[in-house]
Amino acid sequence: MTILLDDGTGLREITAEAARRWFGATGGALPEHIDETCIALFSASRDKAYSRHKQQEFLADIEGFHSARKGIKIALKNLEGYEEHLDAQQVTDDLVREVLGIERGGKISKRLLKDVRDAIATTLGEERLYIEECRASLNDQLDWHMTGRVDKGQVLSEKRERIFSFIQSEPEASKAKDKAKNVYYEPIRTRLMSMGFVVPPRGIAMGGVFPEKDWLRDIPESTFLRDAKDITDGLVQRYRLLGDDPDSLTRLLIPVEERWKSVRNALSSAVGCLCVSWTRHKALGKTVYVPILGLSGVVERDPAPAFFQKYCRHLALPSWKSDPDIPDVAPYQESEQLKTQRALMGRAQQGARPYLQPKNKPQPDSPEEQLVNTYKEARSTTERLVREESQAYGEYKKARQIQYELEVNYETMLERTNLATLGYHARSRLGLRTPSRQALFSYVSFRENKKSKDLKLDELQPGGLGVDLWVAGWHTLSCAEPAALMTASSYFNEGCDVLICFPYEGFNETGLFRNRPKETCPWCAAVELGFRSLSENPGGVDRSVETGAWLTQHTLTLQEESGGFLPVKEEFDAFDDGNPIMGQTHKSLGGIDAPLVKNKDLKVLAYSPAVETKVGRLRSMYHLLGLLNSEVVALDRPLYGHVGDGTLWHFLR
Repeated sequence: MTILLDDGTGLREITAEAARRWFGATGGALPEHIDETCIALFSASRDKAYSRHKQQEFLADIEGFHSARKGIKIALKNLEGYEEHLDAQQVTDDLVREVLGIERGGKISKRLLKDVRDAIATTLGEERLYIEECRASLNDQLDWHMTGRVDKGQVLSEKRERIFSFIQSEPEASKAKDKAKNVYYEPIRTRLMSMGFVVPPRGIAMGGVFPEKDWLRDIPESTFLRDAKDITDGLVQRYRLLGDDPDSLTRLLIPVEERWKSVRNALSSAVGCLCVSWTRHKALGKTVYVPILGLSGVVERDPAPAFFQKYCRHLALPSWKSDPDIPDVAPYQESEQLKTQRALMGRAQQGARPYLQPKNKPQPDSPEEQLVNTYKEARSTTERLVREESQAYGEYKKARQIQYELEVNYETMLERTNLATLGYHARSRLGLRTPSRQALFSYVSFRENKKSKDLKLDELQPGGLGVDLWVAGWHTLSCAEPAALMTASSYFNEGCDVLICFPYEGFNETGLFRNRPKETCPWCAAVELGFRSLSENPGGVDRSVETGAWLTQHTLTLQEESGGFLPVKEEFDAFDDGNPIMGQTHKSLGGIDAPLVKNKDLKVLAYSPAVETKVGRLRSMYHLLGLLNSEVVALDRPLYGHVGDGTLWHFLR
């Protein structure tokens, strides 16, 4: 392997001295960190030839190589320190009492003691598996950077042809789109790695930690929030994360040839949303803001129980359990009145049977005609009762099925909160990584799908029945934001909340400026600390796409919260649509001076009144369960908390 330069007289190996001469000839200079060691390692392990005018291409390639190796190596060192700490932990009876809040020596049943010990032991086992998965992923990425072509992040034409044929073989549009989501995984993963991103382990959603040179340090939060939009747009444009051509991350597989027109729609709609999420950490007494990329829908294979279990493991959540079943409504049973009426009709039919045939039609006003009329009246009454009971049962079944679902959702949220609370206390006392608050919200309110077809997105159910989790057409772990949370937790070995998230359009036209924002989905609006929202833009969508100018605002829900746990004796009705949390939600989602809108037309409200109320009810439940609490927000946690200050200083210098 070697890196070569075509200087006009032939191909020559690029050494540090040759690189300096190359850049110096045009009045440029190499960055200080691209030193002799870096160039020698890059040249010895990778393979590519550059022409004289490809200086910026060379710089981008070696920056990606340098950033990725640097980020992976400190992550491995941090993981090693975390593993040493984990290996020193033991499950004791005193630990169980501490987790349960029982004084040392206090009474505890043998059954409870065993159950909690087993739960903590399971947590330790999952954490060891998490370390193995993170280490394997980081080493695999390090090996990837140390071998092969520099341009192996590109999708070769032969592979594109195979992908197009694979998708074209599926005649059903929805299934073709599902195939497209899966085939995007590998190209996006390798493209991100080639640009210096560190990606999460396989088997979970796709994301990436931006290279360290893109992190922001030691600036006040007010300054960060003021400049975050422009900075984030710049990152999206620099790395070509969005766009309408095959050069962008979300369009890597878009065919331009007319013969592949049939697969274009499936591939262009595979990535629904792309988010850049900013986490905030402390390092050497200073604040560091880290951008994390997340993508929705980009998975290696269709989600299954193993996918969700791994998701929970990397988010430091309790072990995965599938959704509990929702009971079926009891089958319809006829009333006693209808049964009696059927018997009457049967007897009347028996008496009138000989005269029901046209050839035996009875004479007017005869006793036989009276028998026929009596039967017809009995049949009419029976049919009316059947219709009435059928309609009444249909309405009852609809209402009852919805009620069952809402009740199960409520009970499930209680159960998962108990599991999450136990796990959080155990992790805290063992000094293990703890989940972000956003991850806790997503976990306790997860339901993979609804059962009742009568639960509608824009229809509110009566308050007090339970919890309506149908706030969007997907579940809480489908979004780009949880993918970013999981990516950060896997990389930093610590739960990381997102101070503010910037969602971008996944498949609609973005324009030359590659910066079309997207409204935050209802699920993310329910769980996030802050997000960028859209306001109505003069000139509409076409004008904004053309100019790259979008009117936006920051929706900072954390700033609207009162914070703290709900005192035990404080009365709070999560089902009262007039409670303080509901008021905070309406204020946040109502917009600042201008309403929040969808990006498809910049006119339709981002959240319908029904959806806005559902989000408020969800946040009310989080508050009732003690989760809407600023103390569990995972901001300002130590950056690489398991390496020494010297290593951290050297990394950040």
